[in-house]
This record gives sequence, C-alpha cells and structure tokens, in this order.
Amino acid sequence: AVDVPRLVVIYGPTNVQQWTPQVSQQTQLVQAHLHMPCRPCITRTCYHRSCLRYLTPERIFNSIEKQMPLSPRRVV
Repeated sequence: AVDVPRLVVIYGPTNVQQWTPQVSQQTQLVQAHLHMPCRPCITRTCYHRSCLRYLTPERIFNSIEKQMPLSPRRVV
C-alpha cells in the first residue's frame, strides 16, 4: 500500500497508531473508526463489540466523504 493514490483503513478495536499503514506523502489516507473510551482494546473477548457494531457502512462512507471528497459522477 505504499504508492497507492487513495487508501481507506477501517479499524474496529485495534490501535490506529500501531496499525497505520506506511504510505507515500501523496497518498490520501482515511482512517475510519469510532472514538470510544474502550478503544483501543487488547482483550480477546468483548461483551458488547460496540466498536464494530456501531461502525456502520454509512458512518464509514461519511468519514470518507469528509476526508476525501469524491468528484461528481458524470451521467452519460
């Protein structure tokens, strides 16, 4: 993932700083995750899994749109 123009990384319970991919300066990087008091989590078991359950496709898409505006689609 070093020389890709755009990269979206989705994190559940993992540590963003520990698992940030190495990319070039030109890469647009979006790191989607929820800000929760229990994140990052290092336990093997979790009773609520909120960091995954509430990270919906809509939230991920909104995060991408905010950080990486999409060009308007051309209708043919």
